[in-house]
Amino acid sequence: MTNTERILNFLVKHGDRSYCDDCISQKVGIFPRQQINSICRSLFSAGKIRREIGTCCICSRQKCVNQIGETALEGTEKQNNLSKRSRIEGANQPWYWEGKVQARLISWLQDNGYIIIGTADTKSRSKGVDIKAKDSQGRTLWISVKGYPETNKPHTPARHYFASAVFDMIMYWSESNSVNLAIGLPAGFATYENLVKKVARFRKEIFPFDIYWVSEDGSVRKE
Repeated sequence: MTNTERILNFLVKHGDRSYCDDCISQKVGIFPRQQINSICRSLFSAGKIRREIGTCCICSRQKCVNQIGETALEGTEKQNNLSKRSRIEGANQPWYWEGKVQARLISWLQDNGYIIIGTADTKSRSKGVDIKAKDSQGRTLWISVKGYPETNKPHTPARHYFASAVFDMIMYWSESNSVNLAIGLPAGFATYENLVKKVARFRKEIFPFDIYWVSEDGSVRKE
């Protein structure tokens, strides 16, 4: 977890309280204190926190204090509500439904030291990257997740799903060429397996991205 994320998590947890830089430094264990000042000024500029002259709730001194901003709180609440709604609406869906593939992949990433920094609601087809995560080294990962079609003739729509995921890779790269890219797919479907083989040279020589295979038993394999 980065120092910025540690500070944000601390302020979110204590959303109704204001803290000076010195007390945040002591509470989250980030030294020297100047780091807090620099990070909080950046968070304030981004609209993530409020930063103003006030009374620190710990030392009771009149200083420049920091408090989580409404935008950050609303974003956290919205993400939690979307996750809850997706779990309820996806309860009767098959394991290879996109929402369940996404949920299992998120769980696996968290179990392997990643911090989830953003998700898209698959049920409502909301715009944005399906999963945004950071590893323990601070490297960012963006994943496009696809399920498998629930039709009598799934081969053609599955090819469209896969083509859409590859196009996502190109669009994500155009948006930020500093992130690692991947596609998340349900395992065990020949159409996807064959398509991944067909783009192997493209991935190796021209445009690298990983594949995360999610199995029915919940296990995940990275290719």
